[in-house]
Amino acid sequence: MTKRFGMIEALRGISFEAYEGEIFGLIGPNGAGKTTTFRILATLILPTSGSAYVYDFDVVKEAEKVRKVISYLPEEVGAYRNLTGREYLNYISRVYFKGREAEDTFDIGLKISGLNDEDLNRLMKTYSRGMKRCPL
Repeated sequence: MTKRFGMIEALRGISFEAYEGEIFGLIGPNGAGKTTTFRILATLILPTSGSAYVYDFDVVKEAEKVRKVISYLPEEVGAYRNLTGREYLNYISRVYFKGREAEDTFDIGLKISGLNDEDLNRLMKTYSRGMKRCPL
């Protein structure tokens, strides 16, 4: 699999397999493509060429199925720093689900976040690192 961002080649021919029950680590120096790889596997960005599968689901052609069997928790929330915690949970639930399932997922997210109403209504850029993580 490869991934290019304009002239920058972020991934060049990466290939690996990880099996259920295995503990698998992806390590390397800054700029090696670790985050790009995980973003492709999480269906957040598309590979430039090649393919990737999660539980035999193609991350491009079967993205919705992949999203139902994985979780992805990035280190930083990036562009979402100016959303409240409540707005972020609502947005993410609607990215992955539709209709009533999105509403149910949002409600579950509110509960498992462990955040009170005051914190949920604050901008995420004011959160500590621990507040950005699920307590489970």
